[in-house]
Amino acid sequence: MDPEKAKARARKQLARQARKAAAAPAQKSPAQKLFDEVAAEIDERVTFLQRMTELGQAKKHEATIRGEIADRTATLEKLHAIIVAEQAAVHAGNE
Repeated sequence: MDPEKAKARARKQLARQARKAAAAPAQKSPAQKLFDEVAAEIDERVTFLQRMTELGQAKKHEATIRGEIADRTATLEKLHAIIVAEQAAVHAGNE
């Protein structure tokens, strides 16, 4: 096969795959959904701690809230590893 024709054919195939990927709605995996939920929990705790600081009550809650944030951050790191592995598997399947 002519190398130029092969290149053109490969470009068309890649373009077709890109259109399919763009047309399909991106659905989040359970790990991605959980990641978003845990990230929102961290945001809530940071906001709570900021409010308590403004009210002069931070010392009462700070250790507990910072511990909860640390736990959830560790969870995010584990979920991130799972999501990366899922995405690698999807990309490997598309090649």
